Amino acid sequence: MIDATTKLNRPGADLAQLDGVHALTDVTGFGLLGHTLEIVRGAKLTACIRYADLPWLPQVQDFVRKGIFTDASGRRTAMTSRSTCKATRRAPC
Repeated sequence: MIDATTKLNRPGADLAQLDGVHALTDVTGFGLLGHTLEIVRGAKLTACIRYADLPWLPQVQDFVRKGIFTDASGRRTAMTSRSTCKATRRAPC
């Protein structure tokens, strides 16, 4: 876990040089939902994130089952809960 989280910002400088890249962020702090909301709000767009398609660090699911969350998770949930919905088979993204 430490090895992965200490490398989060290293690829940013290289990725920013690619043609067509207009925004990028790591997902620390406000997480994937919080950062996605900031980007889509600024661009006046919407986004669909498919939970099953996300890559997970091996320990993450164990942490969730044990109730271990980041300090910012409560603030992030409060910030994103009014702007997100859970897709279902009847109402997909």
